[in-house]
Amino acid sequence: MKNISLLAITLLVFYFVQSQTDVSGPIQSIPFLEKTISSVGSRLIGVRSDEHLGTWQPMDSISMNYSGAHDIDSFLPYLWEFDQQIRKFYDSGNWIDYMTFSSTFNQDDQMENLVTEYNQYGDSTKSIYQWDSQSRLIEVFDTMMTFMSMGRTLYSYHNNTDNRWDTIRLEQWDSLQWIGDNQQIFFYDANDDNVVYLHQINLSGSYDDIYRELYSYDVNHRLTETIMQDEYGSGWENSARFTFNYDADDNMIDELYQYWSNFQGAWQPSHHWLNTYDINNNRLTRLQLEYFLSSSSWDSVFIFYYNYDANNNLLSTTQQQWNNNGWENFEEILMTYNSFDQITSYMISHWANTSWNPDSRILYTYEEYKQDDSYVGNIAANAMIIYPNPATTQLNIELSNQNISSIIIHDLLGREIFSKEFNSAQCQINISNWNSGVYLVKIKTEEGEVVKKVTVQ
Repeated sequence: MKNISLLAITLLVFYFVQSQTDVSGPIQSIPFLEKTISSVGSRLIGVRSDEHLGTWQPMDSISMNYSGAHDIDSFLPYLWEFDQQIRKFYDSGNWIDYMTFSSTFNQDDQMENLVTEYNQYGDSTKSIYQWDSQSRLIEVFDTMMTFMSMGRTLYSYHNNTDNRWDTIRLEQWDSLQWIGDNQQIFFYDANDDNVVYLHQINLSGSYDDIYRELYSYDVNHRLTETIMQDEYGSGWENSARFTFNYDADDNMIDELYQYWSNFQGAWQPSHHWLNTYDINNNRLTRLQLEYFLSSSSWDSVFIFYYNYDANNNLLSTTQQQWNNNGWENFEEILMTYNSFDQITSYMISHWANTSWNPDSRILYTYEEYKQDDSYVGNIAANAMIIYPNPATTQLNIELSNQNISSIIIHDLLGREIFSKEFNSAQCQINISNWNSGVYLVKIKTEEGEVVKKVTVQ
């Protein structure tokens, strides 16, 4: 088996690029909720990664088959609603199947069973998914068919209104009972901000702390500091620290990384990043500096330039490195998109003295499909209007020929900001006291529901 790591990168690239949404301008569909936005969707059916060795040579591929209106799951973006997924690697002119995934779904269209077959080893696993009444994943039960080993992952949530975890616990079955293996715990402050992430392992019948992250926020609930600490049996020891600063549009303009020096008993500077943005709040440049102890100074190392299309899709990233004479080209990434603003290609090239030479690429294939009425209803055809956007004091929502049943609004951290039932075709929401930022507005009617994005200034 080869190049599986690149295939993993393939999926990460897909989700990273597909989740890039603008923070100003017209309302757009949320990529992972696209099935609730229009009656015709586009879903991923194939991914292939190639390397360039004089000519393009295939390395890995993923193919997916769906039934009905299945697409990408809206709660966990990394769970496709596929019926079957096949992963292959290319070897000596032949495609070799090495993993096959098969899924079934419950009456609410949530993944219920996932069977993974490891074709080269003759083994398979089965995962059973359980969901709560809020459509949140609460348990994944895993079993290995050959050795009959069993494990499960349990999820609990901060409250009944958002998808943020309180705990994630992994357990193993020892033939008599479930035994805890490790768990992650999330702590929140009075402002509902996640202030502590704690990782524990079960060594001798009880959970012991091994790692934690401490988070600080400003008055606008923006993350300003992350401190990483390890526990070696004698108390918490500092490891690393990140600090962040923002502009008036909530764009992160300054990131500083420091490491802890036990010898000096203080934080020591290491890396520094400076970002700039355009009027659409798309990042334009990212300057990376490193601190050199020998000269006690910050020196430029890399700079990244970003280019976008009219829909704010990232088209290219150009990386340059600093030498004593100035900036030199280093790496370039080029991306293309289809009419649904979904990425279709991702190519990495390196600079070779006078031109860019390709190294690798990822190609994405999609199919259009008619989305199920239970998701779309008639909302898309009814000329829903949300204005103004961006908004400052009041948000107006109007439907032309059906009534709004309820509206729920979350911020991008998953916190519920507003919830109210309606029985009218229009409503007004006072947002004068809301923090600046991007919010997700879920509008329900008798015909279905839709999620829209709005910006508050």
